[in-house]
Amino acid sequence: MTYCISDIHGCYNEFEKLLSAVSFTDDDTLYILGDAVDRGYDSLKCLLRIMDAPNMHMLMGNHEKLMINGLKYDDKLDWFYNGGKKTLDELSNYNDDVKNKITEYLLELPYHFTYETETTKFLLVHAGIRVNPALAGEQLESIMAYQNLDDLIWIRESFINYPGLPGYTIIFGHTPTQYLRMADGSSPPVWHDETFGDKIAIDGGCVYGIANRGALNAICLDNMKKFTVYNKN
Repeated sequence: MTYCISDIHGCYNEFEKLLSAVSFTDDDTLYILGDAVDRGYDSLKCLLRIMDAPNMHMLMGNHEKLMINGLKYDDKLDWFYNGGKKTLDELSNYNDDVKNKITEYLLELPYHFTYETETTKFLLVHAGIRVNPALAGEQLESIMAYQNLDDLIWIRESFINYPGLPGYTIIFGHTPTQYLRMADGSSPPVWHDETFGDKIAIDGGCVYGIANRGALNAICLDNMKKFTVYNKN
């Protein structure tokens, strides 16, 4: 089976509980939609767990990009502002070989994945995309080539409040579902776009803890079954 999750943010215990909840095995595939690091206390543990698993594939998130800027270009101000100090403190426990391996891995992260079942084409991205009406009818490759990479990892309302891509369901993270509402006013762990019917948000804001109903979510792309593990802290 094929699953996707997003925005682990160093919540290693919840990550492992979620893998258990879906009964994840070596025969399954997991797509992680970015932001495995920062804010939580086990960012490196999460990242190394993902790196060591051949059936786990991760996208670039804005926090991975901030981490690259901090490690490779010594641009730490924005990284620290967004919770990267904890990650850097963790990194000090590892030798240079591990640090270099992590940096190389981050530099190679893609910005989107696609997945297709018999009934649905999925576009998986960290934050969203910016749709250009002038590209209507173009192939996905042309539309993605148009994208500003910063949009793919930072965009919010300019994506969420507009139609996505005809023929695709876009699954994204980045924007915690606590800030998204269904038509009845509810804010479920996994949010479905009821206006355009073409987006699913899965960032449950796990790192923000029990006071904010923080949760880590998984969705099975083969049958759309959802799994949620709440942060009890």
